[in-house]
Amino acid sequence: MTSEDGLPLPQRYWAIAVVALGVTLAVLDSAIANVTLPTIARNLDASPADSV
Repeated sequence: MTSEDGLPLPQRYWAIAVVALGVTLAVLDSAIANVTLPTIARNLDASPADSV
């Protein structure tokens, strides 16, 4: 007697795609924040420590 674990194959691919998209967006969001943080701090006359 065999039984499958987890989701059926089509739903499994959608789940993998959604998780991969979420990780990609999280990395992109942190990269954007790290790139723009010095510019925002300079425009607001804040020290680097205050901007973090």
